[in-house]
Amino acid sequence: MLQSCGVIPYRFNSNDEIEFFVGHPGHPSWKGKNFWLFIKGHREDGEDMLATAKREFKEETGISLGDIPDSDFIYLGEIQQSQFKKSVAYGLRYDDIDPRKCVSSVDENGDIEVDMFEWKTFDELMRCTHPSHWQFYQSLKDMSAFKSYENENMMESEDEILDDSGY
Repeated sequence: MLQSCGVIPYRFNSNDEIEFFVGHPGHPSWKGKNFWLFIKGHREDGEDMLATAKREFKEETGISLGDIPDSDFIYLGEIQQSQFKKSVAYGLRYDDIDPRKCVSSVDENGDIEVDMFEWKTFDELMRCTHPSHWQFYQSLKDMSAFKSYENENMMESEDEILDDSGY
């Protein structure tokens, strides 16, 4: 069974909505179709899943993630994308990707692998991505909501402690 591994960079826009960095498949059969995927590719024999995800991201965007510690990547799980393929995803908070500066490699047929890149909100992406990938995006959205809630409550607790301590 084929296995693809990839990275889903995410950030928060000025409205504090989570956005995901995705690419449009470059094969001619996708031309004119509103279909976007996280950047992923096939795992080589014996290759570590995260190493595959980082390698594929570099090949398909021109951006190296090699300097980012493995601990910054969030394992999101593995899904059965089709009867022949499983996909593995890692989330990564990465605010500084400019889609206009990304450059994709070409495949063995000479087709560019990814012809466009964009940041999309959760709602935008749910209308134009593979349904089997929805759970990856939902997981990141849920995690970010929890962290936001946790941070707000942590700040309140710290304020209460400071108030009670007389500082």
